[in-house]
Amino acid sequence: MRGIFSVSFCILVTISYAQNWTLEPVGQLPFKTSNNAVALAKVKDIPYIFSFSGIDESLDHTGIHLKSGSVNLVTGEAFQYDDVPDTLGKVASAASTVNNKIYIIGGYHVFNDGSEKSSNLVHCFNPETGKWEEDREQIPTPIDDHVQAVWEDSLIYVISGWSDTRNVPDVQIYNPTDNSWKYGTSLPNNNRYMTFGASGTIIGNTIYYLGGASMTNFFPATFWLRIGEINPKNPTEIKWRDSLLSPTDKYYRSACANIGGYPIWFGGSTSTYNYNGFAYTDGSVVQPSNQSLLLTEQIYRTNSEALPMDIRIIGNLSSISKIIAGGTYKDRKVSNEVIRVTWGYPASVKPAYNNSVKAYPNPANQFIHLPIQTSFQLYDLNGKLRISDISKMISVAHLAAGTYWLRINQSLQKVIIQH
Repeated sequence: MRGIFSVSFCILVTISYAQNWTLEPVGQLPFKTSNNAVALAKVKDIPYIFSFSGIDESLDHTGIHLKSGSVNLVTGEAFQYDDVPDTLGKVASAASTVNNKIYIIGGYHVFNDGSEKSSNLVHCFNPETGKWEEDREQIPTPIDDHVQAVWEDSLIYVISGWSDTRNVPDVQIYNPTDNSWKYGTSLPNNNRYMTFGASGTIIGNTIYYLGGASMTNFFPATFWLRIGEINPKNPTEIKWRDSLLSPTDKYYRSACANIGGYPIWFGGSTSTYNYNGFAYTDGSVVQPSNQSLLLTEQIYRTNSEALPMDIRIIGNLSSISKIIAGGTYKDRKVSNEVIRVTWGYPASVKPAYNNSVKAYPNPANQFIHLPIQTSFQLYDLNGKLRISDISKMISVAHLAAGTYWLRINQSLQKVIIQH
């Protein structure tokens, strides 16, 4: 037994929706770019999406660049900054925001002869000043196309990825506070875990990452879900396990995010490809998959129009609204569009944008209490409205045990009922 996910998948219900995303353009970057590093940060309390390095619309190695820019998510205004402080353009780096500074890690360069080299550099961008600070301590193992996620707004986890000639099992952990690197518990040294082009997130103390490319012939896309439990008393200590999803759940260079406390993957492609958008298998043009997968007590799979590939990391605007900046759309069209994507989950619940009102206790048995008398709606996981009222207390004794969604004004909270 490999843990709760490997067991529960056998009994999970799969629910499919034709369209469960709302996509809204909110601005344009000052340049077209794909396979770029993306992060969201605030400037004077206003959210901005930032993009660093990547490849332009030529999708040629000569179009790999070091450009950096942002879009104000309130006004849509675009800004361009000094280039990323490296000597050559690079793709497949990743960006993370910690304490409102952005750290851009790794990536790879492509030389004129077609050879490639992974980067060991860590750049730091200050959104408030719009300036680059001195590079930070170099990552011990040069890396690109890796999984990158933040734990407790304090540590950046760099998981697997490609290093010059191969996938690696390394878990490298950066502490911005003291500018230091440590190795975490390595991944099992096999192709189920080691990958490039996967994407993931950290929710609480749990790491989730899915998909990517395996280091076998033609780098096939995988549908392995890997899960790591971080020991909060010793964050370098991680217990790893894995689960195999459906063969349709291939996610290469897709986005991963936290939706209401659950991991979700969307966009990307089901086939692996080189930086130029051509498949490793036969050189054909790879198209975006337009698919997404939300992993809860049930698995929600959707197909949506116009979700790009070549994105990997996105901006976290709210619990259900995320920001895509750039990427590649159908027929190798590289974009400068900044898109707000909002998950319509449950199916009949309208989007919510904050979690200012909290219900308690959670889990609940007979009653759920609210801190103020207010209107609320309680939905089951299928989006069916179960209770709607104005009160400070919700009687749930008559409901079946399980997980529900509670909407309070503009707040959406997951609640668990146990009897």
